[in-house]
Amino acid sequence: MHSSTTTLLATGVASLYATGLVAVGVYMLARPRGWTDAVVRYTRWRWMHPVEILVCAGFGAAIWIAAAASAAPLLLSGFGALLVLVGVALALSPPSLHAAFAARAARRIEALNRLFGVLTLLFAGFLFYALHAPARATAAAITGVN
Repeated sequence: MHSSTTTLLATGVASLYATGLVAVGVYMLARPRGWTDAVVRYTRWRWMHPVEILVCAGFGAAIWIAAAASAAPLLLSGFGALLVLVGVALALSPPSLHAAFAARAARRIEALNRLFGVLTLLFAGFLFYALHAPARATAAAITGVN
């Protein structure tokens, strides 16, 4: 079990991830073609591979740590562990393969960007709820206000 300070910090970092998902989902809905172009441009950035590794491993670890105090500990633990695993797999893969895969996938699923935008927003909403519902319940129990 982690200390309350560690859990609180991890919850904040995981909430930052969820906020980023909201931005991504809105952009995918508003500009589906622009999202594909942005991903393809991103794959040409020389820091893309290490950034993706750090994002997956860092946010995955934060979600994994915050999961125990969440409203959905098993689901968030699994998702956090999956993100960490993806980060490890990316670290073991060559950057050129990662970039080629991301660009090809972005082009192939462009027609589904709006659907994925909606799903991303729904998942971000679930993350916010799961991470913060226990805090609201605890506050209500302490203060007596619902």
